Amino acid sequence: RSPEGRAATLQASWSEWKGYKFQIEVYGDRGMVQASYGPMRNTLIYTDGHGRRQKKTNQYRKIAVQEKLLGWQRTIEKSFQLEMDDFARYCQDGVCGGTLADGYAGFRAVEIANAVYSSTESKRAVSLSEPF
Repeated sequence: RSPEGRAATLQASWSEWKGYKFQIEVYGDRGMVQASYGPMRNTLIYTDGHGRRQKKTNQYRKIAVQEKLLGWQRTIEKSFQLEMDDFARYCQDGVCGGTLADGYAGFRAVEIANAVYSSTESKRAVSLSEPF
């Protein structure tokens, strides 16, 4: 938990993949978002300004048809291309001087990966170090 009481959970496992199925969920104080692939879909559940629960789901049927006709590899290629285009646009807009990630972000990524292995081996929760 953060000092403000927010909780975060990260779960990563290659063993969950069946074929190429993937799902991730992120929870917050006012709702959650779920993204999945195989087929591609995202769901947003949130509380509106009147306290009512709202749910929106986007299904990407055009992509599903393209994958059936052209193969799932095309979606992966397109995804990588869009990521590179986004990065190039970021640099062209003159804001590339900003930090996308620093040494600490790299350290944390490795620390999280190692914590997963340690937790799996010990079958216990593993705490990460405090920020520098």
